[in-house]
Amino acid sequence: MARNLAALFSIATLAAACTIPGSQVDVGDGLAGTYVVNGVDPLGIEYSGTVVIGETQAPDEFVLSWIVTGSIQSGTGRKTGDTLDVEWEATEGPRAGSTGTATYTINDNGWLIGERFIDGTDGAGTEEIIPTG
Repeated sequence: MARNLAALFSIATLAAACTIPGSQVDVGDGLAGTYVVNGVDPLGIEYSGTVVIGETQAPDEFVLSWIVTGSIQSGTGRKTGDTLDVEWEATEGPRAGSTGTATYTINDNGWLIGERFIDGTDGAGTEEIIPTG
């Protein structure tokens, strides 16, 4: 229960950083905000939900939280040019404790398109993170 509350608190904290829930916030380089996510994991399981991207004190570093079908995940990412490299961990759900990486290309319309990997699992999944505003 305490773990659930801690995870929800950190997601609420990130969401509070967005001035209007469900909107893309133009802060810094414009990545901070709330997004819709659609993906297929390396095991072929489809999922969808919300991703909140927040800034950190370090330039080009971000915190990410996913609330997706059956799981809550958190991670940190570093932006280099039009690429965002992320390390993530599932904090809630049937695969809690799973870890992995993702690499996204940020295209001109603000979408993050990439591949996600689960440590210990062969293959890559795909993910689209789409601005809501």
